[in-house]
Amino acid sequence: MSEEYEPAPRVRRPPLPTHPINLPPRRNTTLIAGLLGVGGLLAVVLIVLIIGNLGGTKTPPPVVALATPPPGQQEGINTGQLAADFAVQTLDGQTVRLSDYRGKNPVWLNFWASWCGPCKAEMPEMEQLYQAYKDKGLVMLGLDFREPVPVVHGFVTDNNFHWLFLVEESGATAEHYYTDAIPTHLFIDKQGIIKDRISASLPRTYMETELQKILTP
Repeated sequence: MSEEYEPAPRVRRPPLPTHPINLPPRRNTTLIAGLLGVGGLLAVVLIVLIIGNLGGTKTPPPVVALATPPPGQQEGINTGQLAADFAVQTLDGQTVRLSDYRGKNPVWLNFWASWCGPCKAEMPEMEQLYQAYKDKGLVMLGLDFREPVPVVHGFVTDNNFHWLFLVEESGATAEHYYTDAIPTHLFIDKQGIIKDRISASLPRTYMETELQKILTP
């Protein structure tokens, strides 16, 4: 690039509250009544569990198998490594694996959230670039950080974005990728190799430069 790029501000994830919650003191009579109520509730729960066990064991949820890395290649999360595989659901409940695109499509992976100002600021230009390059095989994956499906669906619909959005309230994939700030962008070529990783909001010219690294055969 002709001029040095200065990353835009990024948003760090808000920490969970750690201060204790002080409850008001209760009268002795209220405490006794509460203990009796808890005892009755525990008895009901035990009865339900016993009946459930008599009815047989439940079938565990299916395990989603991830792809095995090609011989000689080790998965990772940094530039030059084979992008670590994951399996995450789309807004309509379909499971997407990153390895589905190895050998087929270049991937622009974006970690974001609807409460993140820098994330929202760059998305209109991301939409324009997606429309410009989707016919060349570009796949864009917007992996939301720990928000429920209705929130993400409403945001995407209201803003008329069309790339593929993924939701994972547990945040397991973001944690695996050590995403300590958003937005975070990973540009992955057709072979599944991470060409660049950037934790910052990007101007359009910088986005285009990164896309050329993964769209060039």
